[in-house]
Amino acid sequence: MSVIPPEGVDLFWPEVKDLLGPAVALSGGRLDMVSLLDGLHSSKYVLWVVYDDKQIIRAAFTSRIAVYPRRKVLAVECAGGTGMRHWVELVQQTFRNFSNDLGLSGVEMYGRPGWLRVLSRYGWKHSMMVMEVDQRVDAAAGGQN
Repeated sequence: MSVIPPEGVDLFWPEVKDLLGPAVALSGGRLDMVSLLDGLHSSKYVLWVVYDDKQIIRAAFTSRIAVYPRRKVLAVECAGGTGMRHWVELVQQTFRNFSNDLGLSGVEMYGRPGWLRVLSRYGWKHSMMVMEVDQRVDAAAGGQN
């Protein structure tokens, strides 16, 4: 698993954009591919890639430091890949080690419920649920939701 510096993002983007696309599509409009790429260029986000033994990229992740009033954590915002069973242990441990090395209090990850089913065997737990209303949709429907 490797961190890609901002100046290397464009080299990897053609290979990782399709891996990250589904996570961006599920972001509820918080991100699009253009804003994600801009964030990677500006160091708002960090790109991580996972290779198989043939040096083929099998997974990609983006992270950022999330600062809350009482905690700072590594936030993994976009995640995608194939062959998870081959790399999930390495990935979760790498994120935990990186967080610890930076003096952060933990790691949080946004994703579908399937991630928790896999990560729970490594001590990850469900901590909260996001509920939202998209007022743009409400307004377009004349407030009929």
